Amino acid sequence: MKKFLFVFMTLASCSTNYDSHTPEGAHNLLVKYFTEHHYEAIYSLLPADVQNDFKTYLAQTREVVQIIRQQYPIGVRYSAITDLSIPFDHQKFTIEDIETSSTTEEAFAKLCSKMFGSDFSLTQEFGAKIQSVETISDSEAVVTTIAEEKIIYKRDTDGLWKTDDVFGRHFMQLVSVSAANLAITKTNAELYAK
Repeated sequence: MKKFLFVFMTLASCSTNYDSHTPEGAHNLLVKYFTEHHYEAIYSLLPADVQNDFKTYLAQTREVVQIIRQQYPIGVRYSAITDLSIPFDHQKFTIEDIETSSTTEEAFAKLCSKMFGSDFSLTQEFGAKIQSVETISDSEAVVTTIAEEKIIYKRDTDGLWKTDDVFGRHFMQLVSVSAANLAITKTNAELYAK
């Protein structure tokens, strides 16, 4: 049994496809980058609309902070900015994380490091491996992992296969929340000005 398992693992590691021009390769690359905590590289694997949502969230949040710093009373500025943090298990993604990032990719990497931490276990890595790939059309495929998760990959305009299943819904929510924060902040600034 041990010999079979060793041979299986050796064959699997030798034949791993990392070519994002295929759904299998795109998925394997995503798992590889998660395992290596190479979050800036993961950003490049996101569909353009998901990247745009993250950029919109950053822009709206920066605008909120600017209004707070310029128009809120000094006594409430700190707590108003602190309230914009995104809490995860034991860490928060803060405005400082955004402001100290020189690129969007760096801000995304900081968000991921707070969201996922440094614990991507061997069990998770194994569970994320591909069990099967079902091609739906020339531009859509479903990857089923060993852990029975189904992840939809779509061919993007650049010809590469990408998924919005990991971040898509979350980033849409971030955009909604940051838009609401912006509207509330503008209203509060008007009230403070009176």
